[in-house]
Amino acid sequence: MERRITPHWFIGAGVDIQQAKDYTPSHGLLYVRYSAAGWDGNLDIPPPPELLIPYADFK
Repeated sequence: MERRITPHWFIGAGVDIQQAKDYTPSHGLLYVRYSAAGWDGNLDIPPPPELLIPYADFK
């Protein structure tokens, strides 16, 4: 998960949960990211269907 704070600064988090007998190598991550180019746009959610191009056909 990532959230834009300003056009240049972002904050994010991630979790990796694993379970096994006698060993659970789970991880958590918090980070701050800086983008020199900056970006202040918005993404279409969900993306428009005409922008989705399949790259493989599994038949």
